[in-house]
This record gives sequence, C-alpha cells and structure tokens, in this order.
Amino acid sequence: MTANIEEYIKNPIKRHVIGEIMKRGKLRYSELMPEDIDNVLFNYHLQHLVKSGLLLKEENYYSFTPEGWVATSHITYDGLYFQKFVCRFRMYVINGNKVLLQHRAASPFKDDTTGLSSKLMYGTSSSSRASLRIKEKTGLSAKMKLAGTVRTIIYTPEKEILDDSIYFVMYTTSFTGELQQKDDNGNPLGWYDFHEAIQLEEKNKWSGNKTVEVLRRFNDENFESFAFEEEITADSL
Repeated sequence: MTANIEEYIKNPIKRHVIGEIMKRGKLRYSELMPEDIDNVLFNYHLQHLVKSGLLLKEENYYSFTPEGWVATSHITYDGLYFQKFVCRFRMYVINGNKVLLQHRAASPFKDDTTGLSSKLMYGTSSSSRASLRIKEKTGLSAKMKLAGTVRTIIYTPEKEILDDSIYFVMYTTSFTGELQQKDDNGNPLGWYDFHEAIQLEEKNKWSGNKTVEVLRRFNDENFESFAFEEEITADSL
C-alpha cells in the first residue's frame, strides 16, 4: 500500500477530500473543493493524494484507487478510526438428539463446554472455510451451513471492552468419518444430548443468553436464519 492514511487525515484539506469521496463517490474538482480555500493550496494537496496512489484522476473526475479503498476501510468519512470486529465461527455438528461440543482446556475459555470455534479467514466463504475447519478439528467430513450470526461483546470486571466478535454460526446434520478425541488445540471433544448441552452452555463463563438460545433452536430443529446480539461481563479474568 502506497497511501499512508494515518498521516493524510491529519491534514484538514486531505481529510475533506477523502471524506467527500467516501460519502459521494466519483467527483469533479469543483465538487471536491471546499469554500474559502485557496485554489493553489487545495490543488497541491489534491494532486499529492493522486501521486500517493490514493486517488485516481480520470478525465475531470477523482475517485479512489483500489489501494485507496483499502487504505480508507478502517475510518469514517470524517476521519475517525474504528476498530474492526473479529469474525469467528461457532460450529455445531448435530447427530440426532446429540450435538458435538468441545471442552476448553486452556485460558481464557478454560472449563467452558461449547461449540467448536475458529476464525473466518479474509476472502474465504463461510461454508467452505467452516467445512475445512471442522475436518481439521474433528476428523469429520461435512458440508457446513450458515444458520445465523451472534455478535458477542465481552466486558472485563471493570466494564472495559475485552472482545467484540461476530460469530458465524454454522451447523450440519450429516457427516462422515471418525471423531477424534481432541481438536487441533488439544480440547477434548464429545457428544452431548441437547438437554445436557444447554445446561453446560448456561454455566459457561464466556457464553451469553443468545448462544444458549442457538442450542435451544437446534434442539427444536429450528434452522431459520437469525441475527442475535449478546453482552457478557466477566466476573474475573
């Protein structure tokens, strides 16, 4: 990436140009230029953005280059930074009235018993990535399906945000292969009937009420799409 967006948005003229293109797209010089700004000064900063590789000039219009879109993906149009969410999977293999869970063997999730998890990789589809990870983690082959999403915000005992993740909840009711005793992180794996699984999920330190509701829906064979949010405050870390 050639554009240093952190430096550019410190300059009010550059920040104005970047913000206008983020809001309105491809614009003419006259549409970009703010009132009461010296034309020479404005043109200097505008052309610097072009030379940096952030902006593309085509005919009489200015727009972002592909590098520009990447560089500005983590700021708002007025130049404020925002943290990106962590995107993870929570994966459930369902076998009749039983569901496959992992027992967390290490901190910070130690002793929780819940669905298997993994991070969603940049540029991969949720289904293909989850199907690969379930094979790597359990030894089972399955085509994972997207059931819905759960956004989980975790706070420290001092009410500071510890984690803010969006979980893509994946499931399958059909699989082949032989189950491994442990996943690739050393967490023991096992089949649990849904009644026990729900009770364990309710006791988990890092599971919220919506994560529990997902298991209840699966127990009822309800696979309708959902989008939930939950908040958790840890008593201790």
